[in-house]
Amino acid sequence: MKNILKSEYIKVRGFNRIRMVIVLPIVTVFIALVMSSPTILVSFSLYWWEAMFLFLLMSLLFLFDFNSELRAGKFQNIDIKKYRMKIQVSKILWMLLQSLLASIILIVVLWLVSLIFPEIVVINFAKLALTLLLMLFAVLWNLPVLYFLSRWVSPYVLLAGNVLISLLVAPLVAQTNFWFVLPWTYQYIIGKNVMQIKPSGDVISGVVTPNITNIVIAIGLSVVLSIMFSYLQKRGEN
Repeated sequence: MKNILKSEYIKVRGFNRIRMVIVLPIVTVFIALVMSSPTILVSFSLYWWEAMFLFLLMSLLFLFDFNSELRAGKFQNIDIKKYRMKIQVSKILWMLLQSLLASIILIVVLWLVSLIFPEIVVINFAKLALTLLLMLFAVLWNLPVLYFLSRWVSPYVLLAGNVLISLLVAPLVAQTNFWFVLPWTYQYIIGKNVMQIKPSGDVISGVVTPNITNIVIAIGLSVVLSIMFSYLQKRGEN
């Protein structure tokens, strides 16, 4: 497993992937700054991150990997059944680490902006870091699903669908009592209960007690879906 992790690391350290990890958090904050005032910069940046750019990042990382395997000889690197599952787990782990790095960069960019507006942009670093970390757990399911569906659906269609569902459909479903049926809503539930950001992007006024149950359900379902689709992928390739 150690050698497989090293092998996958060589693939994921490409310039295009690192560029996406750095650029997307910067673009997120820039859009939030242009479309809102500095007073709500943190919450609006988180909204755009959960609504669009987190799924865009993960979809692009998946797309880069898909194309690199295709160029290497139509997935000959993962055709050996003995190592297939370990290779896919390694890919997902490295992508999650890159997504974690992007989350850290997002915090750093917000901090840098707060230095420009010291009395306007206020950051609770502990809560912000916790929110971004929980969001990663909440979208953990997405990578196994992308790999599973890529056997039948074009990766470009998956990228577009992934982002559009998260941006246009999920906010509406996330405001209902049936949010749990659509996995793209899970990160919205985290944002709502930790940072008090509505799925619409508005900030909840007043102090609201976080619904811990919903947070646990969102992360729990994400983990279950990750395991289930990883199993389906392994079973389908046997």
